Order: sequence, then C-alpha cells, then structure tokens
Amino acid sequence: PVMPDDCYESQLWIESIGDYSARTTNENIAMFLIGLAKVGTYLRNRADTDRDGVLDAGYDSCDNIDLPIAEVKQIVSGFGLMIENIDALGTSISGGFSTDIGAVGAVCGILGLDCTETNPTLITDGDANDFRDAIKSDSASDLGIESCAIDPTCCL
Repeated sequence: PVMPDDCYESQLWIESIGDYSARTTNENIAMFLIGLAKVGTYLRNRADTDRDGVLDAGYDSCDNIDLPIAEVKQIVSGFGLMIENIDALGTSISGGFSTDIGAVGAVCGILGLDCTETNPTLITDGDANDFRDAIKSDSASDLGIESCAIDPTCCL
C-alpha cells in the first residue's frame, strides 16, 4: 500500500541530524529521494487510488476533497527537499536531475511561488492552493498530472 505519512516520518528523522550542511552526501541523497517519494506517494494516494498507473476519472487537483490542503503542503515540501538537496549535492549526482528540478523552480517562478520550503507547517494555505496549478498543469514543463495550461491559472 501507498503510505504517504511514512515519507514525512523519514524526512523528520533525517532532519534530526541537522540541515543539509551538517549531513553527509549519502544523507542528502536520501533526503532528495525522500522529497521525490513524497511528491509521488501523496499524489498517487489521491490521484490513482486503483493503482493502475492512470489518473482516476473525476480526479481534480484543485478540489480540496480530492487533494486536501495538508497534502498539497507535503507535496510542496517534497519539491523543496529536492531543490535544497540537489543544490547541496552539486556534482555528486549526475544526469538530468538538476535540469528537471530547475524546471520545477521555473514553474514555481511562473506561479510566483517559493518552492524551496521544506517544512510543510511553514507553507501557507494560500501558497499551497496556488501550487495546485503546478500539480494540475501539463503545460510548459509537463510536470503536472492533468490537462491544463496555466493561463493564468488552472484552479479558479
């Protein structure tokens, strides 16, 4: 089963070591992967409940019942973990990760959001609701999971 809360528990455990500057490269890699897992597990838990790899019919990232605000905050913090730790890792990770994470930052910039916050309790409801546009959008960077071009928003 998909257990989104386990991702947050793992995040808290690694954060108990200290911030990214106090952690080892391996701990920062783990935190990057936890951020990635947070985004995926929170979305899959809500948007693919039958676990067939296809977005459930009727699912709407803008709907607070389909995707509660507390879970949007966890998703945003997952992106924050990826952004923070990819920067901390520098050349320790190769491949397209930094380009993909840069695309997330670009989408956040388009939306006027700061997507670097790693603590979900510090993310405002307003910022989390605004981030729903990035979750829903499939335009520009294809980072979202639904069909919506941010012009000016997907969630009204």
